[in-house]
Amino acid sequence: MTKTTNENAYAFVYRKDYAMKLIEMGHQVFTTMPNPQKSHLMMWVFIEDATFNDDLKSLLRGGRRND
Repeated sequence: MTKTTNENAYAFVYRKDYAMKLIEMGHQVFTTMPNPQKSHLMMWVFIEDATFNDDLKSLLRGGRRND
């Protein structure tokens, strides 16, 4: 995941399984584009909201939340 420094916060997700789970959780995809390092693969650009980072961290920990 990479974060931009624009007024709107965006996060780039390179793994399809994470992107699909984030979409299922209700997070909005801003756009998709080819991965700059592996052009045959896609990356998803999400709009960060209040819960995005917590949900992404939960996926990275294997679904466990630290509430």
